[in-house]
Amino acid sequence: MTDETTPNWDAFREKVSTYLESHNRILREFRGSMDNANNFLELAKLASEKEPENTVSMLEQIKEIDLFGHLTRQHEAFQEVAGMLAPGSDDPAIRLQAEEFEDLEGQYEAMLEEAEAQMDLLETLLAQLRGNA
Repeated sequence: MTDETTPNWDAFREKVSTYLESHNRILREFRGSMDNANNFLELAKLASEKEPENTVSMLEQIKEIDLFGHLTRQHEAFQEVAGMLAPGSDDPAIRLQAEEFEDLEGQYEAMLEEAEAQMDLLETLLAQLRGNA
């Protein structure tokens, strides 16, 4: 018998599972966006000599999307919830979920590094193109 002060661990684990699934989806979507941005940056390198004005316009549009900023905000929201999990829990399901949080944290960190590198490359290309215009 449970009362209102007894935590409902099954419901808690289900909510955490749903949250993890949500962030897995978010990371997959960001991965697709990051891949697209990489493709556009490669195209920008190739087109920069032939069509500098169009390339600047394309790069400015990519910059406005701000993948790094969006990914940073998602990561911060993820960390807020991840910090509430008790890593020393005796419940095997909660321990497994804590491992999933650690895995997602690693994925976020790797993607943030990549997004920052993309942003740096974008800024470098823009500076070069504006210097040549």
